[in-house]
This record gives sequence, C-alpha cells and structure tokens, in this order.
Amino acid sequence: MLINVVYVDDCLHFTDNPDLFREFRLSFENRFKLKIGPADLYLGNQLHISRPTGTVSMSQEAYIDSVLDRFDMSGCAGVSTPIVARLSAKEMGNALSPENHERYRALIGSLLYVSVWSRPDIAFALSELSRFVASPGITHLQAAKHLLRYLKATKHFSLTYSCQGSVPASANRTNQLWGYVDSDWAGCPDSRKSTSGYALLLNGAAISWKS
Repeated sequence: MLINVVYVDDCLHFTDNPDLFREFRLSFENRFKLKIGPADLYLGNQLHISRPTGTVSMSQEAYIDSVLDRFDMSGCAGVSTPIVARLSAKEMGNALSPENHERYRALIGSLLYVSVWSRPDIAFALSELSRFVASPGITHLQAAKHLLRYLKATKHFSLTYSCQGSVPASANRTNQLWGYVDSDWAGCPDSRKSTSGYALLLNGAAISWKS
C-alpha cells in the first residue's frame, strides 16, 4: 500500500513497502523537484513520529506563537479556559472601529486554521466568535483575546495517535472508529437555538470534530 497526500506543492507519502516507495519516488522525481526527508512539518503543523512507541503526534505550537506575535499578544498571561460565557449580540458593548473590525476578522480566520487542524478543544469558542464577524463589539474582541490567552497556556497540546491506542479507553478499540455527540438545549441567548457538537476518534485521538 502507498498513500500520496498532496496539498498544492506539499506532499506526504505513506507506505508499508520500502521497495514500492523507492519505485514511486523515482517516478515522481522524473517529473517534479522533490525534497526528501522525514515528515516533521506540514502546512504549519508540527509532526513528531516515534517508531519505538508507535505514535504520531501533531501540534501547532510554532503557528500559535506566530498568531500571538501577529496580534501583539505574545507577552500575555495564559488562562485555563477557552471561553468564559456564551456571547450575545445584545451585550456586545461598543462597536469596533473599522481597523479593529478588520483585525477581528483576521484573528478569527487565523484561529480557525488552528481549530480545524489540531485543536478540537477550541471548536466551540471559535463557533461562538465566528457568529459576530459581520458586526463585532468590544465584548467579542475581549473574548477573542481571552481565547488567545488560552492558546498561549496550551500551545503545547497535541493530538497523539497510536497503533495500539494511546489512552486506556482506546486500548480495546485499535483501528476502530468511534465518536461522541451532544447538544445543549436552547443555549443561544439571542435565538434560543441549540448548539450541537461531535468528535470522532481513532487510535487515541480525534480525527474529525465540529461545534
């Protein structure tokens, strides 16, 4: 088996047959310039592969540092929660200036990249903040900065996958997909709509999630 993952000009190759990989690589190099090496950084994601333990970990610590620096939050104090309370259009405070409105949109876009790649723990907070990109207030900007402070404290968090299951709950579920889903009841303070979320896990960590 050989799996070739391509995103624009970034490629990852996975195989269980070294001879097949060498044959594929030679054919690939005949058409494209190719940089060969272990997979340690891919699209801003740091990968740590441990063959002795049979684990692969993925984190975005360097990317989070760059976001903190971009939005002048690199020196902020960390916090232990991604969001304090539900956000509301009725309690938004003063409207943001055009400059801060643009920064808010840019910040949400930067954090969405973190959320969809390696941090299911911020999916709900990002879902809340994204509701107000058209007309954010000072309360929403403060909540976004709070999320940055949470990421500052937890930037080392990673998703770790193991062929044997990396947590006790997955020890008897090797190579089996399972998931969790839940919702609140009329939790949105503006519309009274419910918020649902799910997480699908495989071999020790989430592979798909949404809030």
